[in-house]
Amino acid sequence: MCNRFNISVSAQEVADFFGIQLTLGDAANSMPNYNVAPTQTIATVVEHNGERVLDAMRRGFIPSWAKMQSKILATNAISEEIAGKPLYRGAWKARQRCLVPATGFFEWRGAVGDKQPINFRVKDQEIFGLAGIYDRWIDPTTDQVIWSCAILTTAPNDLVSHIHNRMPVIVHRDDEADWLSSSTTADQALSICRQYAADAMYGFLVDRRMGNSKWNTDECIVSVGEL
Repeated sequence: MCNRFNISVSAQEVADFFGIQLTLGDAANSMPNYNVAPTQTIATVVEHNGERVLDAMRRGFIPSWAKMQSKILATNAISEEIAGKPLYRGAWKARQRCLVPATGFFEWRGAVGDKQPINFRVKDQEIFGLAGIYDRWIDPTTDQVIWSCAILTTAPNDLVSHIHNRMPVIVHRDDEADWLSSSTTADQALSICRQYAADAMYGFLVDRRMGNSKWNTDECIVSVGEL
């Protein structure tokens, strides 16, 4: 369920797209990344005092109240259940929403041992934002502060449904400001978590080697066949 995605452009291109003044740091250094996997540091777009910034976060949500890091990686959150899910409820109520910059996301089709990865893209828009939720956790043993996030998912459109029963929430350009704004209520934000139109997307087969998260080159996103 969207455990892998790619952001194949530079940090400056991401900053320009989302209207951010780029500063050097872990968020900028995380791009490009052709094979983003759980636990990696990724760039997120958040709004502080009305200004958008790029923040580095761990991919894999840790709630602020956790006593220790869970061995189960919460990389995705079901949007329809997020308001009532104990894991996310506090962050959702606090309106701690972010955008996760991406240029594509991966899903697999086929039987175990013979899975074929597919990269899904948005037409006429190289960069897009995935809906995210984040929180701040302090490790009680080291006092280390860890910011982490999960990507929200929704029911798949007709393009993705043949491959998987969920897809990440792709936030429309017109909805990005509302998604990030703390003035947007939880109910209003939930209305943004809708299916992206199938005819506004496309997909293609990619090299099976990208199933190994350590393989991270631009070859991960080169088409090797039609969907």
